[in-house]
Amino acid sequence: MLSPPPPSKDMILGQAIDAAILSPESLGRDFIAGLDIPNRSNAQKAQHEAFRAEHAGKHVLKATEMDRIRDVTKSVWTNDQVKSLLGGRGSNQLAVVWDDESHGVRCKSLLDRLTLDWEGYPAIVDLKSAKDVSGKWFAKQIADLGYYIQAAMYLRGSFTIDPIPRRYYFIVAEKKPPYDCRVLRLDDDAIEQGTREVLRYLKRYSQAKESGVWPGTGNGWISIPTWAFDRSV
Repeated sequence: MLSPPPPSKDMILGQAIDAAILSPESLGRDFIAGLDIPNRSNAQKAQHEAFRAEHAGKHVLKATEMDRIRDVTKSVWTNDQVKSLLGGRGSNQLAVVWDDESHGVRCKSLLDRLTLDWEGYPAIVDLKSAKDVSGKWFAKQIADLGYYIQAAMYLRGSFTIDPIPRRYYFIVAEKKPPYDCRVLRLDDDAIEQGTREVLRYLKRYSQAKESGVWPGTGNGWISIPTWAFDRSV
């Protein structure tokens, strides 16, 4: 929390895609296409440095990345379910702040979208970009990156503020051709597992904050990787 790592290129590209779809006015404010020249000679490097200085505070993207953002955005808006989710009653990029009742921890989330009525239910909508939107691959991404924990946290906070049941949907779009796009509802089992993990994290955070002891990865034993051992022994 105190020393967050700098965003990766994939994270910045994902943020730009979110901006293009959810708040197009912020795309030009926060992102800009860089110079379409090489960056090899001293003179070229000086031009790039001057350009970045001129546009300080903005993320400088390659022209090809800006083209990709436009292609992803176009693909997303050709999906009828996406149009319904994003075009109905609701709010984009909505901040939610609450004191969680389990341990009294102040929590915050930023929802991509809160839709008031879709298929008869209010819903939280989470826009994600991925290299593959197939069920098998994206399910692995949900687990690896903890999207199900994020979903449980967002639902928990929203319920605390306004206690009504909500569904959780991903709009997941491919970052490369053919730019396939899908709307996927996260099932209840995944949300229940996420809730269990959220409660564990809140407990650990509360205990650490109260005691002043912030444990790291813990003690244990270690060896060398298997590839480093002699195979002939």
